[in-house]
Amino acid sequence: MESPVDPDDLRLDMLLNLIASAERRRILALLIQQPRTATELSGVLPISRQAVSRHLNLLVHGGLIEPRTLARRLVYDVTASSLEIARTYIDSVQRLSAPARLRLVQA
Repeated sequence: MESPVDPDDLRLDMLLNLIASAERRRILALLIQQPRTATELSGVLPISRQAVSRHLNLLVHGGLIEPRTLARRLVYDVTASSLEIARTYIDSVQRLSAPARLRLVQA
């Protein structure tokens, strides 16, 4: 069975690299719950405000989140289609037989 997502797709590489960071996954999990400011995120995460800002910047440039102004505050929210590439790839891998998944991991 052919994967509908090209494993050599640079967007997939970028997405997987972005979500490889535990801090960025925590930020995404919080933003999935509700949009938040960088200050709100730094108040609940065990990293500095500057580190939160760096991670937010990477997630924005990667297209996973988007900033918007709300009542004079910069609020970050998850992009509706942000994880669709990864979801499609993961779904296609899950549909593979066990030996095919093993070959993919070993490649």
